[in-house]
Amino acid sequence: ANIFGSVNFDEGSGWSSSSSGVTVPAAGIYLCIAQISLTSGGQRAQPVFRFGVNGTQTGPESTHAYIRNSISINENNCALVVTLDLSASDVVGIFCRNEGNNTNPRSTVGSKSQFSFVKLT
Repeated sequence: ANIFGSVNFDEGSGWSSSSSGVTVPAAGIYLCIAQISLTSGGQRAQPVFRFGVNGTQTGPESTHAYIRNSISINENNCALVVTLDLSASDVVGIFCRNEGNNTNPRSTVGSKSQFSFVKLT
């Protein structure tokens, strides 16, 4: 699934998104920010996220989203802020795993999630 959606604001040119991630238009150090909202039909799902560059996971993991799914509480979110040294045409994607042995399914909520990439240098 394409969790990146469309490019809403493009300073410069060359940004694009696909099911693999966001393609970076120019080399540099980027501040990469993700806030991902999730739901789960199962109890105690704890997803965590990590950025990947060209299909390889890199950097630290996000905070985890403990989704209780009890008394109508079935949504939470993760936050991830990382600086990455990227080359032109690198594809920055996102990886997800469940914390611990919990295998309850989870779904992203695109309307409540956002990704930002800011070129620092």
